[in-house]
Formats: sequence, structure tokens, C-alpha cells
Amino acid sequence: MKKNRIVKRGIIVAGLLAVLATITVPNFLPGSGINDGYDEIDIMTGRVRNTWKLWFVTVWSKTEDSEITKALTPEDFYDTTPNWKRVIYIPPPLTLCRWHIHYIYHGAIHQAIRLHTIWHMMETTDILSGTDLDTFKRKTAKDLLLLWQEGGQDFVANDYLAYLDDMLSRWETPAASIDERKADIDVLLALKVVKTETIDGKTVTKFNNPDERR
Repeated sequence: MKKNRIVKRGIIVAGLLAVLATITVPNFLPGSGINDGYDEIDIMTGRVRNTWKLWFVTVWSKTEDSEITKALTPEDFYDTTPNWKRVIYIPPPLTLCRWHIHYIYHGAIHQAIRLHTIWHMMETTDILSGTDLDTFKRKTAKDLLLLWQEGGQDFVANDYLAYLDDMLSRWETPAASIDERKADIDVLLALKVVKTETIDGKTVTKFNNPDERR
């Protein structure tokens, strides 16, 4: 009987310590796997996943198609292996320190949302509609994914989105004609993601921005 009581007490103490560790460890070791949440993105398809791990075991995970994913066609997914990248660490409830660990793809989800906003702005113009708009969405979605894949981070994608923003800004000026806008679209559809070598011998990923050649 005495031995059973000792065992029961040991189990209770161990349980209390586990609960205490679950609450306190993330304050000092965020990302330890004891009680962590993450937002992730698949840089092959644009899918977004939210995951919660408790004591190194995934207890909850939700995967959704982003607007980028929806802009792709079935052939874009053919023979594609997911490549999930962490975007941001989400501190669990009940922790005192609100850590936010940013990773090299920390802006990827926001960039996907930003691209969707650009598409929405495109829909308000009379330049593209129907099939042409779908082509524009697919092209820019694939460009963004390729910049993530080839660049190994999300920095170059910011330059690409800035280029799209600048293009739309030009369209908002009264002097922008329909022909000029269509010419911009033709240039955009011809853009390619390329790798170039810098003066110091490093290889960098970029897109062949026509503005840089003016």
C-alpha cells in the first residue's frame, strides 16, 4: 500500500512538473518543441500551414490554400514535392514572454497577401479581364514562388512586388494611356527569374527588371 502511494505521488509530481515545464520553458527556450506554434508556407505551391506542437508531437495542424495556390493550374502541381518553410514562431498561451522568432521566409505569407491585393487592384482596371487576368495571376504567382525557391529567402520577392506596385502607380496617373498599360503588361509577362553573378563572385537570384536597363 505504501509503495502504491509513493508511485501515485510520483506520477502526480511528474504531471505537475510537466505542466509547469509546458508553461515556463517557452519563456526561456522558444522553439524547443515543448509548447510551440508555427506559421509555415510551402514555397512550391503557396499553401499555408499553422501547426501547434506539444512535447515534440504535433497536436494540431491546419493547411489552407493561399490565393497564390488558387491561381495555379493542376499542371503546376504535377510531380511537386512540398517544401515547407517556417515563417514565424507563435508564442503559446499562458507564457509570460511574447517571443516572435522570424525566419528567412518571415515575410512570405505577407507577400502572398500583397500579391493578392495587387490582383484585386488589377480587377478594378479595364486592362485585363477573364482569361487574360487569370494568365496574369498565374504568371505572377509562379514568379513569386520561383523567387522563393531559387533565392533561398524572401528578400528578392520584395523587389518584384515593388515593381508591380510601381507599375500600378503609373497607371493611376492621368497621362497613362491604354496602350502604355498594355505595354507594361506585355513586359511583365516576359519577365523571367534569373541567376546572375556579382562582382565579388557570389550568385544571386533576381528577375530581369526592364527598368534597370533604361
